[in-house]
Amino acid sequence: MDTGAAVTLTWRLPPEPAVISAARQSVDTALAVLGVAADQRYAICLLISEACTNVVRHAGTGDPFELTVAADPAGWTVTVTDFGVGVDRRVLERPLPAPSQVDGRGLYLMRSLADEVTLDVVAPRGTRVRMVKRLVG
Repeated sequence: MDTGAAVTLTWRLPPEPAVISAARQSVDTALAVLGVAADQRYAICLLISEACTNVVRHAGTGDPFELTVAADPAGWTVTVTDFGVGVDRRVLERPLPAPSQVDGRGLYLMRSLADEVTLDVVAPRGTRVRMVKRLVG
């Protein structure tokens, strides 16, 4: 961001496949207006895509989920919170799947793009994934 300002944007979204691309587009537009560099917007949108896809595929309920993007000159944080069945934190330790496997790369991509990825259980039910990227310079 070239303004030196901080911004936090939050959406409450239905867990539907069409929402994933709409969320990416909304975030990309908002961050572009705020002066976030194109390469950073691309990384943020890829993280959003992976985390929201996990909600749509694995949360197990029709309950809305929350997407929050916070950006400031030091970096950005993407948080996706669902209120579904929850997840075992050990999924963060799984190795990259075989090349022939169709899916299972979302958390690997998140860990590759972000400096920090945390996965927490949300009481009374649900999962929160938080991804942080610190900017250099």
